[in-house]
Amino acid sequence: MSPVSPLKQIWPEAAEMTPEQMALAALRQEIDALDDALLDLFQQRLALASRVGLAKDAPAGPH
Repeated sequence: MSPVSPLKQIWPEAAEMTPEQMALAALRQEIDALDDALLDLFQQRLALASRVGLAKDAPAGPH
């Protein structure tokens, strides 16, 4: 018999999860989705701020 991995002890297969574990997993998925959206928005903001910086540094820019 193979040993149970530490990950399986923490995160069992869906069929082995209790309703409470399933609810917690669903909430964690929602948090992960929000984190992904926040990261995307932050990357967009950084790109836009970089463009603003370039416009400010332009010789004939809109100072």
